[in-house]
Amino acid sequence: MSETYVYLDETPGETRGIIETDNVYQHLIIRRDDDPLALCLGARSVGRVPNVQPAYGGAFIDLPGDGGHPAFLKLGKVPVLEGQAVEVEVTTEPREDNDKGAVVRLIGPADGDPRLLAPGPTVGERLALLAPGAEVITGWEATQASFYAEEDARTADYIFGSTRLDVSVQRTRALIAVDIDYTHEPGRNVRKLREQTNIRGMAEAACMIRLNGWGGLVVIDFAGTQLNTEVLLAEARKAFADPQTVFGPFSRFGTLQLSLPWTVTPLEDRIGVKSDLRPSKAVAIDIARRLRHELLRQSWVPRFVAVINPWLVEALAPLVAQLGPRAYMRPDPDACF
Repeated sequence: MSETYVYLDETPGETRGIIETDNVYQHLIIRRDDDPLALCLGARSVGRVPNVQPAYGGAFIDLPGDGGHPAFLKLGKVPVLEGQAVEVEVTTEPREDNDKGAVVRLIGPADGDPRLLAPGPTVGERLALLAPGAEVITGWEATQASFYAEEDARTADYIFGSTRLDVSVQRTRALIAVDIDYTHEPGRNVRKLREQTNIRGMAEAACMIRLNGWGGLVVIDFAGTQLNTEVLLAEARKAFADPQTVFGPFSRFGTLQLSLPWTVTPLEDRIGVKSDLRPSKAVAIDIARRLRHELLRQSWVPRFVAVINPWLVEALAPLVAQLGPRAYMRPDPDACF
């Protein structure tokens, strides 16, 4: 029987929800305190149509807080007109490689200026939907789970493995490439070992893709030849269980293609994939999370001080203030962060 743990990490500046099943992190949900509520997944708003683009099969929608990056609405049977006010719901959050715009679905006509009608589900509510009835763990265990889940997600661009399994997950602008390989163990049934390896590798890849919040085209290159495509396709449907996932047939080269829906802002847009590219806000929140972790874990220690570079003072100061009187920061020009 599988064991599922649900964590809620409420660090100043950012809330995270983490779901762990059988020692594997399955979901990492991130919501920043300053995220525009009208652009969060599931939010309903009144927007206005600045222009319709029949060539693209859609229209752009001005939403409150969109920062000049209008949302995209795919045209359906109900026509929309330039200047019209419409009620919409966010189905895909903004991302950097999508010109920062959200994707919405049409609910119906509306009146008035662009405004938020109902925010999307909170992090806690999304956790309850994904793991109904599970106890929510908070405190230092939640911040620790947040560290581990992020670390797992950030290894998605690298090869990881055990003694007989190697899985590489690489995202490009066009697709997500998954390559599964293994090392044969003498005395084992080659066909059975290869099938088990491919199934486990596919599950590992699905976890990495979920943690990173990725969508789009996925191409899986399995280990070996003479594959049992029926078994692998059935296991793929379990690993990538989103109802909006579209599965293609196996190619003549033994690869499986599938299309995953984009729903949330991907992890790299939130925190960056390299420390030297991370914005000050992301670094400041990370430091605040580490401070909070130690404050909760070592409640008997009277004071914790974060030694930081002066360029972080403006971003970190309000977060440290929310941590209480035991948290301090000290600028130091020689500090790495």
